Amino acid sequence: MDLEDLKQYSVIFGRGSGVLFQPMNNREYTYILTAKHNLYTDKECTVLHGTIPIEFTNPALQKIESFEIKLGENCFPHIKADIAFVLINYMEGFDKIIIDCNCKEFANVLLCGFPDDNRKNPEKITIREQFSNLEINREINSENYHTRVELKRQYDDQPRIVGYSGGGLLRTDDDYISIIGIQSEVTSTVLSNGQIEFVPIKYFNEIVDYNEYKNSLTPLLPPYMASFEFLKNEIFNLEEAIVPQFRSKIKNAYHSKMRLIEISPYDLYNSKYKKYPLLNNESDASLLKKEIWKAWLEYLLILSFISDNQITMEQLDSVLNEKRLIHSESNDSFIDIIPDLILKTDLLGIKNNSVLIVSTKSCPKTKRRVNAGMLSSIFEVRSQNTEMTIDNASTIKRIKEIIHIKAFQLDCILENETALNRYGVTEIEELIADLKNKFHEFLESKN
Repeated sequence: MDLEDLKQYSVIFGRGSGVLFQPMNNREYTYILTAKHNLYTDKECTVLHGTIPIEFTNPALQKIESFEIKLGENCFPHIKADIAFVLINYMEGFDKIIIDCNCKEFANVLLCGFPDDNRKNPEKITIREQFSNLEINREINSENYHTRVELKRQYDDQPRIVGYSGGGLLRTDDDYISIIGIQSEVTSTVLSNGQIEFVPIKYFNEIVDYNEYKNSLTPLLPPYMASFEFLKNEIFNLEEAIVPQFRSKIKNAYHSKMRLIEISPYDLYNSKYKKYPLLNNESDASLLKKEIWKAWLEYLLILSFISDNQITMEQLDSVLNEKRLIHSESNDSFIDIIPDLILKTDLLGIKNNSVLIVSTKSCPKTKRRVNAGMLSSIFEVRSQNTEMTIDNASTIKRIKEIIHIKAFQLDCILENETALNRYGVTEIEELIADLKNKFHEFLESKN
């Protein structure tokens, strides 16, 4: 993600700005997050605009000349804070934005929007050229729904930032955009030049919880949090398969097994298992990224092939204590993060002979399995520089093996491609039965 992506997610909303956000729904609508006062004609926010023009930086998206404001139908303001949801027709391609409710450091955070100074000659300046951004320097204080921050650049006159209202405080984060808040109307009469106020993004959830809006709005979570169905075509892709048709057969098999999974990402996100897969030093922002939920889906599918039982939240207690999923956003190699898997992960409750199934950003080309003997050797080296506690030592003894999650795809399915490919397209049940045997053999085999 880069500045061009921040531009794509930013919109002109009347005299102010806004941010596109695809929430957790069935592609029914897309949000524009903006400042409440942009909806009203008066400073007291009592008289709504009849219509508001909305413009997009993507040339493929047509300008909405007159968006009719309907309170409680397509516009949902906060009672106290200067923020509002605006619902527009679903727009494809805006699911790479996640919320950051715990931002403490403002390095690389930009206020994004369309200042009035850039809108004076719209016939000569394209909307993409009207977009601008201001770097945030530091937080000054936070109270009563507002956070005040200092800009890196000082302005001689505060009106220079007019038009940014409703714009997002955004930061690029690898393949995602993080939204920290929405720029609000200035509440102080003594605000210094070079300072702005914004409403932290967490307060949008208060609007979602209003009784009168509960059936109209969904939380600020990515769409794939609603169902694993959104992710089923992004796993077990088997790019290295020799026979292209083999990929389709395996896909049909795991699509069939998905019917056993009675859990959604949202269920897990709201459960005690929410942080189970994370290393203790991982950011909570990882919980909103697609990668961890793809890992959950692969893990649950592996369980479905092994057991044949419905997979419910109630079953996870015992399953996770025998086969624990761990996910890391680290760029380090699989082998290099193994000490952290033990020392920086909550492994409370794991049983003897447990297996850790690990998901990382990159797939190891070799050595995707680490048995108990190898694990002890790794910690023999590690213990020379790190104090080994009794609890750590006890945990290591209970682990039978650590397996990278891609090993099930590469070393179990693809290694048996010839044998598994003998089944015809109508022999899905037979293929599933053979896959079950292969998974069991793989887990019981010694490496």
